[in-house]
Order: sequence, then C-alpha cells, then structure tokens
Amino acid sequence: MLRTVLAEYGDDDVVIGLSTTFNRDLELESIDLVTLAGLLEERYGPRVNLAEFLAGMEFDEIIELTVGRLVEYVVWSLKSTHPRTTHPETTYPETTHPKTTQAG
Repeated sequence: MLRTVLAEYGDDDVVIGLSTTFNRDLELESIDLVTLAGLLEERYGPRVNLAEFLAGMEFDEIIELTVGRLVEYVVWSLKSTHPRTTHPETTYPETTHPKTTQAG
C-alpha cells in the first residue's frame, strides 16, 4: 500500500523498513496519510482506522510515526476480537500499544 502512495511521486524504489518514518524518510504529507487510510480501510475494513489512530497522538508523535508502529496498530486491530467503540487509546493492551513501543 505504501508503494501505491509513493508511486504517485515516482518514489516506488525507496527502501522501506520498520523504522522508516512517514514524514522524515518518506516525506509523506497529510494528504498522503489520508490516501493510505483509505487503502487500509479498503483492504482491512473499518477495524483498521488510521484517522482514529492518529487522532490519539500528539503532533510530534505523528511526525515521528514509523512503519513499524503502524504495522503494530494494524496487527492489533485485526487481532482484536471485539469491535472498537471507543478511541484506540483506551482499548490497547498496555504491553502492545504502539504508543509505548520505541522504534529502533
């Protein structure tokens, strides 16, 4: 999905790892995150809600968001056995919350 977004800029050959940041490394803008959110929802359904995930972050956290942290969120969302009716901040298990995970 990231390759789809990056292809719009001709950056489809950039190396992407878990510690890659969306802002600093990939130079994605907010509209690109909107596009990515749409692709995630199209692929995984409403359980993976990037807008809701980002809404619980401080500005600096969004700027430093890594691919790995987003992957953790997607995995957690898909493993969740109950529909999320509140903000993801209030439902993450403490040990797996991407906000508490430090990117390497």
